[in-house]
Amino acid sequence: MKQTIAAMFRCSFVFLALLCFACKEQKQDKIIVADDFEPEETKVQSEIHFEKITFSVMQGWNNEEYDKDYEIRKDGTFNYRLRNRYCCPIKANYTGTLDSLSMSKVLAVLDSIDFNTLKFVNYDEEHASFFSIAFTMFNGEVRFRGALDAKNKGKIRELVEIVEAQELRKSGNHKFSTAKDVIIPPPNFTPSQSLLDSL
Repeated sequence: MKQTIAAMFRCSFVFLALLCFACKEQKQDKIIVADDFEPEETKVQSEIHFEKITFSVMQGWNNEEYDKDYEIRKDGTFNYRLRNRYCCPIKANYTGTLDSLSMSKVLAVLDSIDFNTLKFVNYDEEHASFFSIAFTMFNGEVRFRGALDAKNKGKIRELVEIVEAQELRKSGNHKFSTAKDVIIPPPNFTPSQSLLDSL
């Protein structure tokens, strides 16, 4: 009788030991999966590709700020310019390089833009900012000229804030393919060709 009870205890002990070992193995698998989880920023970077983002902003008519031109390239370098309305004179040119976090933000903004909405030119709103955009993606180009709806305007503002938050270095003049499109001369004013060529 004692031997039977002892055998039952041994069997129970072995069963419990195997059960604990199996549970530990399952728990360890879960931890390994969690450690290998791919961050969201890495996913965004792997799905979105662009060659160059170029855009110009003519501030709303009630705004005294300078008009601005921006260009961000896939290697993280950028150019940024302030100029008076109607292109002359140019106040300042800057250049710089986006760090990896800023580039992740740029990619996230691009990922959130519905490019189909940029195929339709909006009517100009009174006192609204005027935009000229050229996004050169790996598979083509998207161009837009006009006033933006609130959602897309917010996306462009995010790109503006990313660039303007960087360390800026003064540079020589840089041509922007979008700058000429935002010039709306007042009556009796015609920008000279040399000024237009400088943009």
